[in-house]
Amino acid sequence: MRIAPLRLGYYLKSMTYGDTDLIKAPLTLKTDRPDSDIRIVLTKTRPAGTPPGVKVSGKITDWKAGREVLPLIAVLTADLFEVADVSPKGDGSFEIDGVPPGQYAIGPSSARSRLFDVGGTDVTNLALTTNYVGTPGSSPVPLTGSGKYITGVVEAGNSAIPQFEVIFTAVRPAPGSPHAVTVSGRDFSIILPEGEYRVSIWGLPQDAVKSVTAGPMDLREPFLITHKGIADRFSGTAIKSPGGFTITLNAPSAGK
Repeated sequence: MRIAPLRLGYYLKSMTYGDTDLIKAPLTLKTDRPDSDIRIVLTKTRPAGTPPGVKVSGKITDWKAGREVLPLIAVLTADLFEVADVSPKGDGSFEIDGVPPGQYAIGPSSARSRLFDVGGTDVTNLALTTNYVGTPGSSPVPLTGSGKYITGVVEAGNSAIPQFEVIFTAVRPAPGSPHAVTVSGRDFSIILPEGEYRVSIWGLPQDAVKSVTAGPMDLREPFLITHKGIADRFSGTAIKSPGGFTITLNAPSAGK
């Protein structure tokens, strides 16, 4: 068994089922103890041998004093977990101690989600704008259990991939500020809250885009983001697409 990423500063002290240590042994349900509970104990004392984590620092260049505290989001496969609160100073600078290795994002469901990796050394000089950490004046949208990490690829044959934007416009539950990601290479990703969307492309000639698909689905038509990922809006069935979604560019326009 494993547990989701904990809030920074907390550590797993023990996890037991009856007399079974679930940190060392697999969970085996005991028929003679049907009412036994799994008992998890957390501690603020860092266990011996556990790395202390590193420092993550940077600046939100257009931050304005008085804005809300932002969450630090840990991305685990396709699930999101709030693990710390980030309180930028008046000039937008921030510093987070004790961040373990992993992939993270800062901010609520953001207009231009940008992920960064944390390894064994400090991450410094992150430069963000409110376009990346949340639309100015918008209310934060809780991410725990409601956001999905969506990946995509750009197929352009042998042509160079120009920079453009992929815009996700919410259709339901309520139209709001579009979510967008700037693409300048083959692979990209974005965190989206659950809901119904359609995709549009900005920054390319009209005839440059051949298709935007996930499996057999045309994502320029409405589709769902659910806890399972991209899904059909009528049946709710998740689309099996190992690469997330694919944007295919017409070769003559890809190099413009």
